[in-house]
Amino acid sequence: WGFKSLPEVDEHDASWQDYIIQSDESVIKYWLRRGASGYRLDVADELPDDVIFLMRDAVKSINNDNLLLGEVWEDATTKQSYGKNRKYALGKGLDSVMNYPIRKAILSFLKGRTNAYELKYFLLGQQQNYASQMYYCLMNLISSHDVERMRTMLALEVDPSGLSREEQAHITVSIEQDNKAAKLLKLAFSICMAVPGMPSIYYGDECGMHGLKDPFNRETFQVTDEDMMRYYKKWGEIRKLVSLKTGFAAFHNIDKDVIVIFRFTANGYDAFHKECADEAALVFINRSEKKIRCCVDLHSFKFGISLENRMYLENANYEEAVSLFSGEKYKIRDGLLDIQIDAMMSDCLFMKNG
Repeated sequence: WGFKSLPEVDEHDASWQDYIIQSDESVIKYWLRRGASGYRLDVADELPDDVIFLMRDAVKSINNDNLLLGEVWEDATTKQSYGKNRKYALGKGLDSVMNYPIRKAILSFLKGRTNAYELKYFLLGQQQNYASQMYYCLMNLISSHDVERMRTMLALEVDPSGLSREEQAHITVSIEQDNKAAKLLKLAFSICMAVPGMPSIYYGDECGMHGLKDPFNRETFQVTDEDMMRYYKKWGEIRKLVSLKTGFAAFHNIDKDVIVIFRFTANGYDAFHKECADEAALVFINRSEKKIRCCVDLHSFKFGISLENRMYLENANYEEAVSLFSGEKYKIRDGLLDIQIDAMMSDCLFMKNG
């Protein structure tokens, strides 16, 4: 790629593989034995699949729970690079990948370029493409060191991809733009916390930091929005629910502006068949600038869930839902829930069966 500080190596050279991967004192095993619990492979597509397979074997040889995460910018299950279909998502390579596609989908939805129907089908597509073991540990992110901070992108109409660093340095966000972006950022983060996977927070997003492309997205940590910090912390507490961590997932939309994410455990088990109490979390995301009434039929969730779980939902005895943000309670009658979601707001309702 023309960077002299990044030497190209022959990954199939036996001495390189021995030094980096396979020997008892290899680089990979050395740091795992000293407390590391896995690796993120920068630009994973630059490594051949068979080398990634060897890396996985080495990582798992120390502890089977160690993680091998790949930087992949597209759907890892359909990825092609250098004219070949990649095999690292088939169970012998990467445990999971950075989920850049969900960032793109969330940004498009909140900027009005796509609607809730399209976001629902995107979420269903990821659910269907990925094996559950990889799906539930996708690194769901909305900002990173390689992209603009989400809050800045939600505030501006500028496309920074065509701007020089000098031009980016002179772009400012007004108070009015920032106030709107703060509301939308809460929605973006809510989606990340509600869907299956590993929610990932890029430092500073939780306290209001802005930034376009590198180096502007790497500024020194500073707190500029304490309300956002409280919101992130609240979601951190909510995310401890089993239904949100390892529960089944279903997706629905009320109209073009409201997406509903339904997470639940069923018949005493989560999605990995681990025993747990039956519970559910219902997350509403309203991107519009008006309050919207949402009438949800809990029996109508069909896409992305098994026939057994559909039957469970039809017979589930959910009688009440409570907002984990406001504490307000809502009655459920024959599976029907009626709620008003304020403009550019989200909510998470908790329910127990019976």
